[in-house]
Amino acid sequence: MRIARLARLLPAVAVALMATGAWAWNDTGHKTIALIAWDDLTPTVRGKITALLQKHPQYATLIQTKGTTDDESHLLDMMTAATWPDLIRTPKPENRQYQHSPWHYTDFPYITGTLPPNKQHPAALSEDWKAGDLPDNILPALKQCEAEIADPKSTDEQKAIALAWILHLTGDIHQPLHATSWFSEEFPDGDKGGNSVFVNTGGTAINLHAYWDGLLGKYVSLDATRTVAAEIKKDHPRSEFAEQLKDTVFKDWALESFEVCKTTVYMNGKIPHGLAAKDVAPPLTKAYQDDALALGRKRIALAGYRLADQLNRLFADK
Repeated sequence: MRIARLARLLPAVAVALMATGAWAWNDTGHKTIALIAWDDLTPTVRGKITALLQKHPQYATLIQTKGTTDDESHLLDMMTAATWPDLIRTPKPENRQYQHSPWHYTDFPYITGTLPPNKQHPAALSEDWKAGDLPDNILPALKQCEAEIADPKSTDEQKAIALAWILHLTGDIHQPLHATSWFSEEFPDGDKGGNSVFVNTGGTAINLHAYWDGLLGKYVSLDATRTVAAEIKKDHPRSEFAEQLKDTVFKDWALESFEVCKTTVYMNGKIPHGLAAKDVAPPLTKAYQDDALALGRKRIALAGYRLADQLNRLFADK
C-alpha cells in the first residue's frame, strides 16, 4: 500500500478511530516502529528479545503471532508486543493488574492567551523516579522498565512485561500529543492531549488526538507494514538523525514532541476546531494534512531508530 493511498484513506480511518477509541499511535504506527527497530537489532539481541517475550504472562493469549517462518513469527511477536499495552486497556479482570493509563503520556503545558483567574499555572509532570516509586507518567515509567530489565533480581516474567512497555512507550513518546496539553480560556483545564479538540478532515469530525494517532492509516498485513516502513526509512534514513540519536534522555525526546506539537499540531494555537463532534469547524487544509503526515512519518522513523538503539544497549552482552 502506497503512502499516497494511505493519505486518501485518512477520513475512513478517522471514522474507525472515533468508533473504537484511540490512545496512542494506532496498531499500525506501533507495529511500523517495531519493524523499523527490528531491522537494526543485532542477531544476539533479536534472539534475547524473542526468548524473553515468550516468558510474558499473556504471550499465548495476546502476543504470540504465527508467521510463515520462525524468523517471521519472532518479528510478528515483537510487533504485536508493541501494541500489548493498548490491547489490555479493557475491563477484563485478567488485564487489570497490568494496566497503567498514566504511563502513556506526559503533559507539558502549552499555554495560549490568559487563563481564568481561578486557574493556576499548570506544571509539567515530574520525570523523577527511584526504585519503589509508582510512575505517574511516561518518563518515570520508561526509567522503571529499563531498570527492571537491567536488575538481575527481576524475574523473566517481570522483564518481559517491562520489555513490552518499552516497545510501546518509546513509540508513544514520539507522538506529539503524548507530550502536550493545551491550556487556554477555551481549555482552562487542558485539552487532554488533543482529545477535547475536534477537527474537520473534510466532512468527518474527529478529535485531534485520534487524527494524529491514525496518520499512517490502518492496515494489518506484514507486507503492507514492510512497504510503508521501507518508504519511511528511504525518506528518513538513520543518517538524518545522527545528532538526535546521541540523545538518550527521555525528557528530551518528550520535549521534541512538545515543540513540534505547538507549531505543527496546534498551528501555534490557531488550528480551526470545535469542542464536540457535532460542531462544524472549517476543514483542515490539504497543507495541514500533508504537513501532519510528513511529521508523523518522521517521528515514527526516529522512534524506530531510537528503539533499536535502546534495545541494543539494554540487551547487549555484558
